[in-house]
Amino acid sequence: MQNIDFYEGNVSRPLSPQFDRQDMEYFSRMSKTYVKDEERIRNRASRMMFIIGALCIISFTTGMVVGLKFAGGAKKEIVDDRTYNAVRGLGVKMTDLLGEKKSMAPSSVAYPKQDYPYVIRVQEKIPESQARNSASFLSSEGHTVILTRNMDKIDLYTGPYKNVDEAKKSLKIIEGYSAYADTQSLKILKRK
Repeated sequence: MQNIDFYEGNVSRPLSPQFDRQDMEYFSRMSKTYVKDEERIRNRASRMMFIIGALCIISFTTGMVVGLKFAGGAKKEIVDDRTYNAVRGLGVKMTDLLGEKKSMAPSSVAYPKQDYPYVIRVQEKIPESQARNSASFLSSEGHTVILTRNMDKIDLYTGPYKNVDEAKKSLKIIEGYSAYADTQSLKILKRK
């Protein structure tokens, strides 16, 4: 019986002849070019099968879309809004999932001035080490901290706040942190 398998798993190894023993009297020795030709033919066949399969999938999908469009009428959408919204941001979500983490959005975008017009100035012109120490404490207490560079010193703010009432509530709380806030310089300011 002949070996009619197309794929044996490893196409790089040379193929053995069909007979276990070759009797030189009846059979000529197989040349290496025959083995290489058979391997090339096998590779070409596997590529051809892949192309045919891909074309079948593409034509089937295209046929389904065109058929749905004609069956639904001219005003019928191919993809409904719910499916479109579910798939719309998929590329960005996958990029964020697989790529590097992006830093937080700047405060001007996260907290627009027209919605959050007030901040509290906690300390002015302090050394960077003291500013980082105070900022980490205030953050651990649940306050949003803003550090700005003022020449070679740092200014420390909390906020932003939507209205003056929220800012006053936070101001009273921050007054209790005398070790981390200058109680004389605490002031509610409007953002510029």
